[in-house]
Amino acid sequence: MDDQNATMRSFIAVEMDETTVESLKRIQDDLSSRVPRGAVKWVAASSIHLTLKFLGDTRVSILEEVERGIERAVKGTNPFEIRIKGTGCFPSCRRPRVIWIGVEDESGELRSLQKRVDSEMESLGWKPEDRPFSPHLTLGRVRKGLVSTEIAEIGKVVSAEKAGNVGVVFVNSVVLMKSTLTPRGAQYDLIFRASFL
Repeated sequence: MDDQNATMRSFIAVEMDETTVESLKRIQDDLSSRVPRGAVKWVAASSIHLTLKFLGDTRVSILEEVERGIERAVKGTNPFEIRIKGTGCFPSCRRPRVIWIGVEDESGELRSLQKRVDSEMESLGWKPEDRPFSPHLTLGRVRKGLVSTEIAEIGKVVSAEKAGNVGVVFVNSVVLMKSTLTPRGAQYDLIFRASFL
């Protein structure tokens, strides 16, 4: 393959700290013990992140431009806090496909940051997001081929989960990650980090 055409799957995200990762793992374990066995493919807790922009197949030859765009997006941003709390499902807990935990952005800084990232990536050829930004952390994905009673049970369990205030995450950087799909799930590797200060 010509190096000019070489690509890698990538995304721009905010990482979680170790304390939050441990809390998310406990919530996953609790949910896993109550949903039908094998019905959900859980994301490795250490891989859980808050996606700001999924880039998909990205030409390796423009990675430096992407990195410069991320640096422009974070320029002048002060560190801020987000709160992790509350569970739910996409598209709904009646028809769960993705199980998530919520992210509260009381200051509005996260939304503002995501808009700047989206704008910088649009200038490099990516389409802007067509859906409103809905900050969340994906805990697991419901496997295909389940019977309706299993799907209903998953929704009930997630709706009943009392994941109150899981914790506060101090955000002071944005990362560009490489995503490699493997039989065991996606593997993530850090490509670039843009710190706020």
